[in-house]
Amino acid sequence: MRLLTIFQIKTFWVRCVIVAAISIPMLSGIAFAGAGDGPRSFPLLPKDRNLLVTYALFQKGDQLLSADQSIPDAEIDASIGILQYLRTFSLFGNIGAAFVAQPYAHVDGSVPLGGSTGTVSASDTGFGGTIVGGMIGLVGLPAFSPEEFGKHDPGFQLGLVGKAFLPTGSYDSDNVISVGSNRFAGQFILPFTYCFAASMADPTMITLEVLPSVTIFEDNSDPSGGADVSGQKPLYTLESHITKSFTKTSWASFGGIYNYGGETSIDGVWNNDRRESLGLGASVNFAATSSTSIKISYGQTVWRNDDGMDAKLLRIVTTYVF
Repeated sequence: MRLLTIFQIKTFWVRCVIVAAISIPMLSGIAFAGAGDGPRSFPLLPKDRNLLVTYALFQKGDQLLSADQSIPDAEIDASIGILQYLRTFSLFGNIGAAFVAQPYAHVDGSVPLGGSTGTVSASDTGFGGTIVGGMIGLVGLPAFSPEEFGKHDPGFQLGLVGKAFLPTGSYDSDNVISVGSNRFAGQFILPFTYCFAASMADPTMITLEVLPSVTIFEDNSDPSGGADVSGQKPLYTLESHITKSFTKTSWASFGGIYNYGGETSIDGVWNNDRRESLGLGASVNFAATSSTSIKISYGQTVWRNDDGMDAKLLRIVTTYVF
């Protein structure tokens, strides 16, 4: 009985460490304000795990559902819910993961009229575009069992993440505000992480993350405003976080995100509206149970050029591991 009790206690703590290590793994790709994808978004995870993640996001600014969908000088309020499923597995001896996420949102606000001083009010409610993607570990991300995971000396980690944003959401070109985007987009992320810790279970772990990414866009063949086609150049992003664990099951983080690029065109004519912005954000994360974690983040834009993204965001994420 004593051996069984010790085993049960160790299993409980291993599950807690796994849950606390996971914040918003392979986030659906919606990177808002100063929060970005968020800290510890691409951590080492045990193989053969299932994750069910829910997001509640409340945003105010000039953005719709992602940083590339901004309308300069607009005032938009967005309430967004996301349901995500993720599965981890072994791929060539390294950790791999595949995921799918589905947003649902209500957005409303006022948008400036081109060439005048007036605005038009609009709103939309419905499903956003489905997001699918995956990750593979390249360096320092082996495929471990849960028991091996807790003992691992993490050190340097490098992965590769790909996301596809499908044009499946609610969209109406007669409406200046839509939840969907009516175009395909792809994002590639190369997350670098260094963990200052003796093991993944170290309650004093410090992680430093650098997450460079590029997002590319298909043309929109039915844009709002009556044009025949709209386009957008790639958007480059550099996100970074420093995170400190306080116990095996809780941590806090501070970080920032810098966006550059994303100039738009209408009927082949470029609009000279390159976006540039800097956002800062902070997060806290704790394990509510041995299988559930809760993370709360706040972020906002602190600097931008005339066409840069401008937003404030509160995000609450719940992750269930099974």
